[in-house]
Amino acid sequence: MHSLIQIITLSKNNSSFIKYLLNHVLSSIGDSFHFICVISLLIDLTGTGISATFGLIAYPLASIALSGLGGLIGDVFDNKTVIFSIDLIKALIVSLFMMNINLILIYILIFIMSCLDVLTSPSRKKLITGLLKKENILKGNSIIGGISGTIFLIFPLIAGNTISTYGVQSAFAIELLFIVSSIVPLLFIKPLKSNYSRIVNKNKFQKDRYLSPKNLLSTFKTFFLDINFKNIVIVSTFICCLTASVNATFFPYAFNILGVSSKTFGIMLSIFYGSNIITTVLFFIISKYCISQKVIFTISFALLSMIWFMYSFLNSFYLVCSLQFLEGICLSLITILITTKIQTVLPTKSMARMIGINEIINNAGKLLSLTCTTLLLQNIECQKIFLLNSLLIIIFCVINRKS
Repeated sequence: MHSLIQIITLSKNNSSFIKYLLNHVLSSIGDSFHFICVISLLIDLTGTGISATFGLIAYPLASIALSGLGGLIGDVFDNKTVIFSIDLIKALIVSLFMMNINLILIYILIFIMSCLDVLTSPSRKKLITGLLKKENILKGNSIIGGISGTIFLIFPLIAGNTISTYGVQSAFAIELLFIVSSIVPLLFIKPLKSNYSRIVNKNKFQKDRYLSPKNLLSTFKTFFLDINFKNIVIVSTFICCLTASVNATFFPYAFNILGVSSKTFGIMLSIFYGSNIITTVLFFIISKYCISQKVIFTISFALLSMIWFMYSFLNSFYLVCSLQFLEGICLSLITILITTKIQTVLPTKSMARMIGINEIINNAGKLLSLTCTTLLLQNIECQKIFLLNSLLIIIFCVINRKS
């Protein structure tokens, strides 16, 4: 109840943040529909689930290629305008999915959608810092995480039922409706003047200078010189690498060891993502009792190591589902803390670019991890990979115990 009161208090006198949350709700529902729609479309056309794995690598590839540009755009232009423009393009791309198109074009559209998500990510994260006071950013991120968890707990099931009843084109139409609807609240968002600073220079020469490759290289230089930013990127990339490895290993583990069906696996995913709801409540409890972020990081890493170790020998579906719920909470806590650190530690004028650099390095690590895990799965049992990741997280914590 206390957490609910704090959520209401945080939003009551901030209509722009409420409008941002409404935008997030509508766009997230659209994303949840898109995820199921694309998988169903690919399986219908190819008859195999292997084709759907393209989506796993499309976003990291797009991120490596375009996160830097997304960061530059986020620092040069009005964040609200960037999100608005890209969401309009996404609506156009979704409408193309509704046409009778071939497999190659579908892959191209999937990659374009990933590129658009990458380009808008730094602007979304930076915009939050203009809507909330610095001391409320952590709470704001936890609310957003809770909303995402609730949506991905419910709406993928609704999307699946819609596809089975009315067909995939109808589900795409619903996705299009939510994307277009999400654009409307953006028009009425007004960032707080007291703490919102952005580079919007009417001088074309200045904009060209900020958008130049040289500017991006200078941000990379900042990565090596700014110790705080460097530490954030190292922790963020490390957790991205391990979670990518665990996620890739979980597919053969679930289907081959636990023997689950596709429907049951969907329930497991809902449990995993639904745990974000608990994270929102936890952060308000944490803020009430002033628990340090270092303690939260330590406990979360320790629990992840224990969970992955237990995956290495468990074959009980119900125990694994319970552990998945706990794993989802830990990963959500870590992700929200890292995002908040970036939003509160970095200077506003270069924040979007530095977020872009962080995402480039994160996704490069994720691709490398996925490649190594795929090769390992061909030679060793999946349980041993869980054990390896469990040991790696302990080693990382020991090495970085003072930082």
